[in-house]
Amino acid sequence: MTWWRVFKRGSAAIALAGAGVFALLSDVHIGGASATTASAQPAAAMPSFNQLYRAQGQLMASELGGLQPRVAGRTNVYAIAVAGQGSMQLFSREAQLALQVAAGRFGGDYRGGVLLSNVLSDLPSHPWATHASMEAAARGIGERIDPARDIVVIYLTSHGAPDAWIATSLPNNTVFPPISSASLASALSQAGIKRRIVIVSACFSASWIPALASDDTIVITAAAKDRTSFGCDDSRYLTYFGEAFLEGPLARGASLREAFETARGKVAKWEAQEEFIPSMPQASIGRNLQGLWTERAAAKK
Repeated sequence: MTWWRVFKRGSAAIALAGAGVFALLSDVHIGGASATTASAQPAAAMPSFNQLYRAQGQLMASELGGLQPRVAGRTNVYAIAVAGQGSMQLFSREAQLALQVAAGRFGGDYRGGVLLSNVLSDLPSHPWATHASMEAAARGIGERIDPARDIVVIYLTSHGAPDAWIATSLPNNTVFPPISSASLASALSQAGIKRRIVIVSACFSASWIPALASDDTIVITAAAKDRTSFGCDDSRYLTYFGEAFLEGPLARGASLREAFETARGKVAKWEAQEEFIPSMPQASIGRNLQGLWTERAAAKK
């Protein structure tokens, strides 16, 4: 899980435009070396880069068009899930499960989610996982919510780095600038998304807390700021943290606190069995979301 040590930034730049999306994707590196396990499907199976590039605006419009309008008089919940590293199907499985669990956990309050993914199987139907796409998704959801009442859940899964970013690259090693805690905080702020739950399933992910923590934010991370997390292997269905958190009591209506504490215990047990250095998942709970942190689904009205 030390992929971040070999990440190299290039110098090319791409402009992404369409359906209200306009952002500069700098430092794109095509065909570079990768320290991760190669995708089981060859890069040649990918659509062409130009084809994917031209499709981004339409794909984002489709994702946002699938969201349901908010219902007045209640707290509405929307979600964004990000599968950053395209060479591993595992990250797509985890991101998609996060959306499913959010839908089940929040029930009638859930109004839909957006999937951003660089994984091969997702490329024809979902936007890339880039900071430009994150800005567009946040902006689209921000236009739908009541910022004083509604909640947005953001789940990110990929390889992580100590200075608070996750890897974002296509299966053929086209490397985009990483999504960082700072770029996510900026995107949410610009979109007017105030009340949010951010879950980062990656190495060193507690390094995201300083940029994102607020009175109206819950941040849950798979590891301490100086620890790696485990389970990034396509022979697994999910990462250690993803399995423990998403397939734990949260999916059965438990509170976020119960789900996190259960997941932290399971991960610690699995790591001890493998004699791994503990990842030490972390959580930061804003004072205005203490009730949401402890609320069970069964208690919702």
